[in-house]
Amino acid sequence: VFIMNENREGIYAWLTVNFMNNSLKDFDDTIAVLDLRDSSLQIIFQLPNENLQDHELQFLKQFILMGTPIIFYSQSHLDFGFMEMRIKILTINNDNKKYSSPC
Repeated sequence: VFIMNENREGIYAWLTVNFMNNSLKDFDDTIAVLDLRDSSLQIIFQLPNENLQDHELQFLKQFILMGTPIIFYSQSHLDFGFMEMRIKILTINNDNKKYSSPC
């Protein structure tokens, strides 16, 4: 038993979704995952090698899957989870603040 960090948790969520969609044969047609948690939103998707230069290195993660190195884009947005957004929506008229998406 061990505690997974958010990067590994995101990769396992991606693996689960793409396994269920039967997309792991050749990794050409995989699905991105938006993991909506209580206080954060995590975005993770497989990144083709030709697109690596378009993204910040801090958000790129490598994982070896079936002997093949796979590069993932994985980023968490704090304060944009389900409960945080619910609280913001319910209190938006009380403090006259505007909220915008980090995406």
